[in-house]
Amino acid sequence: MRERTAYSLAVPDLQRRFGCGPTQGLITQLHAEHTGEQAAWLADQLELYAVRSVGLFLPSYHALRAWRTLVKEVVFKRGVWMPIYPLPLAVSPFAIIPEYQPEDSIAKWEMIPGELERIRRYETAGHITTFDETLQYIAYLWENI
Repeated sequence: MRERTAYSLAVPDLQRRFGCGPTQGLITQLHAEHTGEQAAWLADQLELYAVRSVGLFLPSYHALRAWRTLVKEVVFKRGVWMPIYPLPLAVSPFAIIPEYQPEDSIAKWEMIPGELERIRRYETAGHITTFDETLQYIAYLWENI
């Protein structure tokens, strides 16, 4: 896996780590090479379970790119116009990112320059919404929510 995660996403491991109670209905994606694969998997789940809106919980430094990736996949690739709400986690921007080893540790706010570069690159490649698509989607939200 090219992207390291802070912990295993297998349900038994989540139960041990976070003390999750009943897990009926809990679905996790165990592996993805990149955000686009995560968005495609989530879009499949939204379709399978006929979800009509979704809240996307994620670190604030990653919110814009991940949100635009999911909007691209759900709305502009699959044609499903639904509310997709970015919901940044309430974590200090100065907190260390657990995905990195202690010797490589950086604070969340230090990820922003890299995210901005990825946004530019991924928009050009068509992996996330373009600026115009983003505005079109925001107009949809404004008119329909």
